[in-house]
Amino acid sequence: MPHVLLRNGWYTENYAASIPAALAHGVFLGAAGEGRVASAVRADYAAAASAVLASETAQSGRIYELAETRPTRWRTSRTS
Repeated sequence: MPHVLLRNGWYTENYAASIPAALAHGVFLGAAGEGRVASAVRADYAAAASAVLASETAQSGRIYELAETRPTRWRTSRTS
């Protein structure tokens, strides 16, 4: 069965509830420890999905990591 996996990162909108505490205390706390967090707004993930679906390049079997902790274009890999 042809397939494509789009692996979204964390949605930026999920951080909205934490903004008041971050402003009040001058720090943003999370479970990443000293690590980085990659996020994007839902509209950006939707645009990425649209680009994959509309692509004339064969996409079957690809996995797209749509959020990473370093600036890159979409990382792709084949499942087979």
